[in-house]
Amino acid sequence: MMKRSPHIDLGQDKTRIKNIRDAERQHATVDALLQRMFDEDPSKRKEIQILADEVGMGKTFVALATAYSVLENMRDADDREFDFKRCQRKVLVITPPNSALFAKWGREVKEFVKRCVLPEKQSNAAQWFAPVMVTRLDEFAAAMNRKGRGASVVVTSMAMFGSKFRHYDVKRRLLIAALFRYWSNAFNKEKRKRLLKGAPASWPRNYKELLEFTERDERRLPLTEEDIYRGILKLARDDMDDTLQSLLDACNELATPYVRDRKGKFHEIEHLLNLIYRKVCEKLALKALPLVIVDEAHNWKNGPKHGTYGYKEFARYVAPRARRALLLTATPFQLRPDEVLEIMKISDDMKPTFIREAAEVRREILRRAREDIIRPVLDNSALASRRFAVEWAKLPRTVSAEEIQGIWSGGEFTAARSKLHFVANEDGVVDTAAMNTIIEEAIHNLDPEVRKLFREALRLYTYNADLSQELGAFVIRHRRGTEHRRISIGQDYTSKNGKGIDQHVLHAAPGIDVRGHGELPHYLLMRCVSEMKKGKGKSSLGSSLTGCYSTLLDGAEGKAIQSNLGDSPVGKAYLDILLELVNESQDAFHPKVAAVVEETIEAWHSGEKTLIFCFRTNTARRLRELIDIRIREELDRQKEECLGGPNELKSLRTRLTARDRDLIPIALDRVLWSARTELMRTSAPMPASEDFKLSDMDLQTLATLALRFNIDLESERVDRVFINRATEHILAQRLKQARDWPAWFSQILSRMNTLDWVRLPYGIEQDTEEDDGEDVATFDERGVHTVYEDAGRPDEELVAGLTERLIERRARAQKSNRVSVFDTYALGPSLWIGPNPAQPKPSHERATSEIHRQL
Repeated sequence: MMKRSPHIDLGQDKTRIKNIRDAERQHATVDALLQRMFDEDPSKRKEIQILADEVGMGKTFVALATAYSVLENMRDADDREFDFKRCQRKVLVITPPNSALFAKWGREVKEFVKRCVLPEKQSNAAQWFAPVMVTRLDEFAAAMNRKGRGASVVVTSMAMFGSKFRHYDVKRRLLIAALFRYWSNAFNKEKRKRLLKGAPASWPRNYKELLEFTERDERRLPLTEEDIYRGILKLARDDMDDTLQSLLDACNELATPYVRDRKGKFHEIEHLLNLIYRKVCEKLALKALPLVIVDEAHNWKNGPKHGTYGYKEFARYVAPRARRALLLTATPFQLRPDEVLEIMKISDDMKPTFIREAAEVRREILRRAREDIIRPVLDNSALASRRFAVEWAKLPRTVSAEEIQGIWSGGEFTAARSKLHFVANEDGVVDTAAMNTIIEEAIHNLDPEVRKLFREALRLYTYNADLSQELGAFVIRHRRGTEHRRISIGQDYTSKNGKGIDQHVLHAAPGIDVRGHGELPHYLLMRCVSEMKKGKGKSSLGSSLTGCYSTLLDGAEGKAIQSNLGDSPVGKAYLDILLELVNESQDAFHPKVAAVVEETIEAWHSGEKTLIFCFRTNTARRLRELIDIRIREELDRQKEECLGGPNELKSLRTRLTARDRDLIPIALDRVLWSARTELMRTSAPMPASEDFKLSDMDLQTLATLALRFNIDLESERVDRVFINRATEHILAQRLKQARDWPAWFSQILSRMNTLDWVRLPYGIEQDTEEDDGEDVATFDERGVHTVYEDAGRPDEELVAGLTERLIERRARAQKSNRVSVFDTYALGPSLWIGPNPAQPKPSHERATSEIHRQL
């Protein structure tokens, strides 16, 4: 059996782990996953696992610890897992098509190494346990074909396989070059000339220049010409594929002089080229993987059945090469039983070992466990739950919660549950006869009024225990010990003191008090129902009013009551009064709605999240709107208290963001100070805090830059963003000549030493090139992102005059014990560095206090 790597310790991550028991739980989870997936007996292995811990319980790091252990095992030639034979030494992580979650996994892989790998192993681990981020099929193929012991965690999304290729014009040239090489004399030089001579505008024109790429083009090519040539050879060996021959025939036809309909034929060739490029990428990606991690796996609840959400492509490209699959989801309780089983069908498309016959046997073992055991166990549990609900509804009001609790906790029932738990823990579906015998012995002395209820309760208990046993072999789930999942009904809902009772058990309760504002609408509704039914029968319409007033008439019965009472004078009178009371404007006064809103706001104040279940969508919508109104009102009140109103907040925001306002230096980056902080952690030389002050000679350079970029440094409100950039540029010129710095710091100084550092934010030009419809980041041409226009070198006399006036201005500020605007970079407080940049490691409290005083 595979062991957890001794080189990782999830407990040493003090940022994430606050309680040692959390680390122990996560270690135990990793051990359980490895034991299940790599049991010494191959027939007992569960090659697919679902990790379903609640949000914030550490699923990501548990998955990465499992992946780390798997990859480390592959490095150990003496103890290598047999199923890893012919596997690529890489782990694949698949995320939903969510850019934030995709990027998060890239960060988390690096953080895992920093936080959880033992210090003495981190340097080496950072080399191989590193992320490769891919969003397109050719990038995936390149990552899978990358040789050596480099980055081994490939991160992609469910949308990868269906996405378009980026920079395809450049890649088309590479593909055409590889095809010409493969066809050789079958498509000679003269044909190549004629083909490209009449090609569309986006095509290359000279076959001899196909591989002459610029440096920028090279960066856009994940695959080399040699890679594509190898892929074409693999594609050619596939006797079932004639795409290459179809393309060659089409190219030969187009290379013939005076051919007609060239545009239509080139369209066909373009289609075949794209298809071949995709197939080549598929061939290059045909590498087996020891482990595939699927995040937010509940998105595939219908995937295997319908091929949705990228599952069709996953089943085609990835699953047949996956030895093990680890599925992550924080919301398994939102899935229906059929959907849980559907997710587990992923194993039908996997290949647990490289031996075909053995892989088929193990897939069949997993399929039988799913269909012959877990499916009937799920059905039993669901049916028992419905039967229990029916008996609960029939429970007489005379039976108290204390009586029920007394029976359930009694010695006879405790012994019966112990026996039932033993029966449930047997392998396979629970033995119904043995279960019923134990249950009948336990309930035969009970009062007939409660006997049926407890029969169904014990059956439900047994079937749920059986479900935990059988499904638990494939699912691991941990939940927090909080009350945010408690079930409250009736009186329990309005009770402020729920301590001492089992919140996961339904309790008999008469419901909430509807006296006051809600009394009249409820009375009128009962009168309307009575009139509609002519005093007979019952209606579910009354339950509609327990949602919110505006949902009452949305359903079929709500519409029926309006039409049925239209001809009844008494009923219509009741209905007219009712309609005046049950409109949307009255929802906030509905007793239950008001209670939900108040408790939600109370939880919001204490930082708790609230999960509310509603039977009607409109009720949920109205609750969201009413809660939103209350929260916004509260935030507005807090703003009013803190700032005196919206105008003051707007003024503060302007002072913090406008480039010529007094507070923007507090929020501006000071790159050299940040670099100095990093240098302090090493034994490398570092600049002194005094080195960041501008001398009188530096003010002359500042004057030159100001005139060059048309910045008025003598105005009452100076452009402080410009001064920040210009100061860093001037200091970089001076520091670069001072001594030998570490290479990375020298690179920073070199970048700052260019005029682009003054002209552009961080010296970076905006890239406006469109990229296949993806979002392109653009600069906000205001505040810190201002771009300054270079007007050329200024007149020396103007520089001399301005320099003299700047020196005088700074002297006046110093004489009155103020920090000059030209010394803010060296002496002014900062949100990032603290109240005094020259003081190393200032406390958070002092920094916050000083900045608060400045504000």
